[in-house]
Amino acid sequence: MGRKKIVRPQADEETIKKVKRMIREYPLRRHEIAVYEKSRTRLLRFITVGGEITREELVDAQKYRDAALPTRDKNALLRYYSDREVVYLLQSGMDTVPEGRRKKIAFDKIFGEMNSRQIIEKYAIGYNTYRRAMKEVINYIALFVEEYVLWKHSATNTSSLKK
Repeated sequence: MGRKKIVRPQADEETIKKVKRMIREYPLRRHEIAVYEKSRTRLLRFITVGGEITREELVDAQKYRDAALPTRDKNALLRYYSDREVVYLLQSGMDTVPEGRRKKIAFDKIFGEMNSRQIIEKYAIGYNTYRRAMKEVINYIALFVEEYVLWKHSATNTSSLKK
């Protein structure tokens, strides 16, 4: 009797931890991307990066590991791509979350950089409702991250076979 429980796929616990860390680091990553894009305009023009982040661009970043660049530039460039990948995963993972209050709450937390108290006041909800909404959204993003990792692995294997 009663309502049937909706069974949703559950992401791996390790991936969920990774997503939580990505959410905490998001403001810093966005800042580092902006600083890098301002300070390394010549290098970025040389490798033609910028604008909208795509999956293909992030896979192509692997080729810079072997590029004939000074070590300092190469390390900075790889860090830049790592930062862009985190931003891409959070933004694209957020697109997989169904529209509704959960998505708005998470959007304010991740991209609006609001703390839990501000969100609870804004939406007039309890702390447990806030936690439940964030848990569900983090699971959606983690599922997207898992799918992305599988895609990236297959894409890098395919591109290495072409060489």
